[in-house]
Amino acid sequence: MELFADLLVDGEYWVAAAILSLTLFMHLSKIFNFYYSTKKKRSQLISYALSDPNVSDLLKEHLKEEIDTEHFRLTHGISLSTPMLNAVLQIKGRIGAFVSFRHILKVAKAQPDIEEVSSLSFRVKLGRFERFFGVYNLIAGFVLMTVGIVSGVLFFYTMASGLQLSSLVLCVLSIPLGCYLLNDGSTLVSVYHVNQALEHVAKNADGKSL
Repeated sequence: MELFADLLVDGEYWVAAAILSLTLFMHLSKIFNFYYSTKKKRSQLISYALSDPNVSDLLKEHLKEEIDTEHFRLTHGISLSTPMLNAVLQIKGRIGAFVSFRHILKVAKAQPDIEEVSSLSFRVKLGRFERFFGVYNLIAGFVLMTVGIVSGVLFFYTMASGLQLSSLVLCVLSIPLGCYLLNDGSTLVSVYHVNQALEHVAKNADGKSL
């Protein structure tokens, strides 16, 4: 902590930010382990409640829905409402043979309208806001990744003549943020693949009905 405080006092904000980022990265596994252990305890408590004869049948019906969504979240890392979970499983049953399940999960995270999910004419539709930020995140993520990679190459190239800490800091900060934005923006790609699969299934169903 003394080093971090000294860097802030000396005005080395970029270096301090890089050290803070690296420290957090080194402890990510502990943070995630604590988070998942807490969530697993919740799942266990729900299971105990379901086996308790003193719990009413009405509450057990509610807890059954809760444990379904809880186990899905623990397995796939995504928290969904019961209607969205049912829609995801229904879409998977329809197009699971044509598209990767990870694309369906990404689409579900965008919380699309699922009112007509039972219809073969159903297609995933995103609002203008989601589409705009999807495109923005793809562009910004690509730019940041490029800046990070160039900065990293520049840092290693100049190591012999003198360390360029600013290049290292820019690399450390830009690459993770760029990856995050690209991953977030890739929802648009997943929507495209899911809709293509839905279109394929609908056309096949129409052909069989003729």
